[in-house]
Amino acid sequence: MKRPSIHDGDLVIAGHRHVARVRSELGREQSLFQSGWFVVGLLTQTLIVHMIRTQRIPFIQSRAATPVILLTASIMAIGIYLPFSPLGVHVGMVPLPGSYFPWLVGILLSYCLLTQLMKRFYILRFGQWL
Repeated sequence: MKRPSIHDGDLVIAGHRHVARVRSELGREQSLFQSGWFVVGLLTQTLIVHMIRTQRIPFIQSRAATPVILLTASIMAIGIYLPFSPLGVHVGMVPLPGSYFPWLVGILLSYCLLTQLMKRFYILRFGQWL
């Protein structure tokens, strides 16, 4: 039977370092996913207030009262800022990369479009909006 050598120990240490690095990267990716999920969730849930309050197209054909617009805009701004803040870091969030935000805009526009289409379907089916 072969006796362990220093080189075998080096392989064990290198393997351990590799596993630690992979776990660290996976942890960062998990935090990045959770931070992005939080922002998308908060913004879509905030937008739904505007989407379902009228049968018209929100922001184009119908605007909410100024306090409602200011409050929802504030909530959305705080939600976007949170992953970059000390509080966000404290709860395990990580700053979102710049490449995230074009995707965020696309997701939000798609969400609004789909919600508007479903409103039209509902109105055609039931003859009125809520």
